[in-house]
Amino acid sequence: MPMALGLGQPIVAIDSNILEIKIPKEMEKAIPTGHAHMDRLFAGDGIIAGTVSLVTGAPGGGKTTLMVDVADKLMGMGHVAVYNTGEESLFQVRRVVSRMDLKNGFIPAYNMYAQDIIEHCEALRTKYKDKKIFLFQDSLQCIRVKREEGLRGRPASDEKQTLDGLQMLATYCKNNWIPFFLIGHINKKGDFAGKQLIKHIVDCHLHLDVDVDPETGVEERILQMQKNRFGASGTFYQAEMTEKGLKFESASSSMNAKKKSVEENADEDNEFGPEE
Repeated sequence: MPMALGLGQPIVAIDSNILEIKIPKEMEKAIPTGHAHMDRLFAGDGIIAGTVSLVTGAPGGGKTTLMVDVADKLMGMGHVAVYNTGEESLFQVRRVVSRMDLKNGFIPAYNMYAQDIIEHCEALRTKYKDKKIFLFQDSLQCIRVKREEGLRGRPASDEKQTLDGLQMLATYCKNNWIPFFLIGHINKKGDFAGKQLIKHIVDCHLHLDVDVDPETGVEERILQMQKNRFGASGTFYQAEMTEKGLKFESASSSMNAKKKSVEENADEDNEFGPEE
């Protein structure tokens, strides 16, 4: 059953032409994040307002490091970034910020309930009317929903609350053009640790993989856009983890690596070999 997002739809007649529909001004241009590689992975030159993005990766792979870096860069671009964490204490997040030597910071929060997260964003939208709000949730599994007063029966399971909370947050962000980054976990097999429905609901799925060389033990991070409703999917960048965060390869070298990988896979799929 698809998740119902409260998004407005244009009024159309039975014989309306798609060319008659006017694109909302909020969707006409992408918003630069200040992180060149992320901008290219999303819409090529930034992220579309209201985009709901799932960010997955192995524990310790660098998801929080990447998102904290993006939040800091967004603040440097003049936007407002809210980083809501249920995974780590704000002291731990502050240590990460210090280690990375970030200069712009972001607005920290530790709200558990979706209703409180929305209330916080609304207060910021009121205070910063001329600025774009970005929301980061670390992590998906920490979202809960307040139980209605007087409601009978057993409380909803944690999994059900997570889904309900996600629906509330996604609907709110879509309706108010707030880009929403949602960190999710993976299991020991490397699969997303959550309802697969979530992967179908989000606009983008960004995965940070850790590739370890069996001979040298050297780790390499690969940031890949696995799903993208507003741009290309399957694109990736290679990076290494440093004290200052993820250090990405240049765009040209990454694109060459991507091109080479695609060509090699194509050759393997062709039993007659590459064309001469």
